[in-house]
Amino acid sequence: MKRYLIVPALALVAVACLSVAAYAQTGPTGPGTDPKPTTTTGMSEQSLEAAIRALDPNFKVSPTTDGKGKIYTLKVARDGWTYDLKIESFQDVI
Repeated sequence: MKRYLIVPALALVAVACLSVAAYAQTGPTGPGTDPKPTTTTGMSEQSLEAAIRALDPNFKVSPTTDGKGKIYTLKVARDGWTYDLKIESFQDVI
């Protein structure tokens, strides 16, 4: 009697495993892309600093390694979350 229960039980387990595999999602395909910098034409360095100051009055500015741009480091606290942001600016590229 037990033998008759084992075969249907194994078949049920096999069907359950196959049905889960049939609905599995595939991962991302192809190579990832690096985000491209955003070129701005309407924001000056002063207006960028004013916008950053509105988010965090205690932001810090440091030069980039090549000395051609600025790195703004700031913290934004909203809705119980704290975001550490780093914005790199090279004249018209943020």
